Amino acid sequence: MDSSKLLQIEVDARHWSSKARPWIPSSMWDDEPGEVTAPQKRGKFDDVEEHLDRASTLRDRLWFDEEKKSEWVLEGESQLTEMIDMAQTWFDKYEDILDHDSRRKGKLCLPMTQLHTIVQEVNRIPLNLGNPSTKINRIFSQADDWITTYYTLIRRCGIESDYVPSGAEPISEEDLTKTLKIDELDTAIDDADSEVSIDLEVIKKMREFLETAQAWIDRVDAVAPTPDSRKKSKQQEKHSVNEISELLGEYSSLIVDVSEEVERLKLEQSTTTSWRLQAQQTLKEITSAFANFRKERADACSSSATALKPNNAAPPPLAATSASGQTPPESTNNGAGSMTTRHINSRRGAVSTVTSASETPAYVENGGKDLFPLVQTFIKGVKAMNIITPEGTVADELAEVLNWFTKAFKLMAAPLDLFDRKNFSKLDKAIEAGQKLVAFDGFAVEEVPEDKALIQGLRQSWAAVLKDDLDRLVDVQAQRNKFAAWCEKADAIISSTDKKVSLETLKELEQQSSEFPACK
Repeated sequence: MDSSKLLQIEVDARHWSSKARPWIPSSMWDDEPGEVTAPQKRGKFDDVEEHLDRASTLRDRLWFDEEKKSEWVLEGESQLTEMIDMAQTWFDKYEDILDHDSRRKGKLCLPMTQLHTIVQEVNRIPLNLGNPSTKINRIFSQADDWITTYYTLIRRCGIESDYVPSGAEPISEEDLTKTLKIDELDTAIDDADSEVSIDLEVIKKMREFLETAQAWIDRVDAVAPTPDSRKKSKQQEKHSVNEISELLGEYSSLIVDVSEEVERLKLEQSTTTSWRLQAQQTLKEITSAFANFRKERADACSSSATALKPNNAAPPPLAATSASGQTPPESTNNGAGSMTTRHINSRRGAVSTVTSASETPAYVENGGKDLFPLVQTFIKGVKAMNIITPEGTVADELAEVLNWFTKAFKLMAAPLDLFDRKNFSKLDKAIEAGQKLVAFDGFAVEEVPEDKALIQGLRQSWAAVLKDDLDRLVDVQAQRNKFAAWCEKADAIISSTDKKVSLETLKELEQQSSEFPACK
């Protein structure tokens, strides 16, 4: 009985070995160790594992002790066990790479030499490892095709790689010294992103070169735009002079040809330098023009009062004089000595519009026909510049100053309007804005001594003129406040009783009103 069982086990063992033999490479039957060659047919990893389990089952059918059982090894069993160990070692070694999820973690980054090693190792295993082996071989094939296509470009970029594809064409010195265009890098990276499943080290380095160059070019396009982009852009962002210098200092580190952008930067730098020299001269002229403007007005005002005077006491302020030099007709006090309640109220609400002989701007009517157009021209020139300069920074404050003068001249051109209650806030706001301007509140302070001296001189020149007009407005404000107090007093007297107001009281009010400008 035992003999027949042993015979059956032996027959089953022979069948087991006959099935295992095609899976085992011929080199593994040799006693001498060497490189494992491919078998006649690569057995699937799971099938071989299952076949080894059957060998264990056959061994368990023996009734010998465990020591003797372990000595009974089927023909081909040790070879299959070695093959499974090789596969398992490969799986364990590259588990992180094989299990990488690119959808959650992004593309896997590997050197091409490591990818090549992984593929070589898996191809030496005489088993069919299924999807992991197919996947890694497909990735290697994609990467090898890409490197073969762009191997010359990789070398021109100066990227070192130990992997040389078998299909790469020979590279000459002339190829290596060709000018590198950013479009070449862009095309190569686009192909890599669409055709290669992983990020090779060479792809990563090339992408860094591309992104660095593109970022630099984008900055150049912003600082020194092309003529076409200048036309399309309605409002361009301003950039500092230092940005041009920084960009010119960085381009030598780029591997791509940026000669066109460098020329644009140098032209922008040259244009800015020329503009600054012209702007400095213009600002000096504006400074002198403010000083001359103030002197001319001081000479013209030497024969007349600078604040509002009693009726017919003196000519009106300079601000009410037209460009032709003619003075608008003075208002007269109609009905002197016949003060009535209606007359008192008409004084309080009187509005007299004084216009110039021509429809020129208010600052021209006040002697600024040379000064203020010069300022306006300078402001427009700054708006056309793409670069921020110390000279250009004063354009905004000059525009604010010009705006203040325009409003102030209009107020002083119609002084009677300022005694109308609805215009009280206009005068108060003009004074408040002027006080803020002469305090240089919020204005930038230049660091370069030459720029600082030029701009300080400019500010002092317009501030002196502005203070003169501010003093005039403050005088008018004081008179207006006094007038408002008089109106309230008159209203209180008239409305305090139903009886008629005494003649003495009316005369007293009339005598007090003589200090205020007359109404029509």
